[in-house]
Amino acid sequence: MRNAAGVVLGCLTSTILTTKLVKRKVTLDDTIDKCVVKEFRSISITTKLNELGRVLTRHTFALVDNKYVVSSFDLLNFM
Repeated sequence: MRNAAGVVLGCLTSTILTTKLVKRKVTLDDTIDKCVVKEFRSISITTKLNELGRVLTRHTFALVDNKYVVSSFDLLNFM
């Protein structure tokens, strides 16, 4: 999710949203910004894959050069 200025504020997947709804942490009346995961790490496109793997063990998502969002699923698909 990006704000009007294009700054990444967080990420949201259907799994994350479903989990939060089931656990009643959010409701259908809540705004998206309450649902998104705001914990991610910014990395460079030159970051080595082993470093990316280490980052993804601590964070759900990584933001690559403020353009691309990657997850452990993406890393496994690449390998």
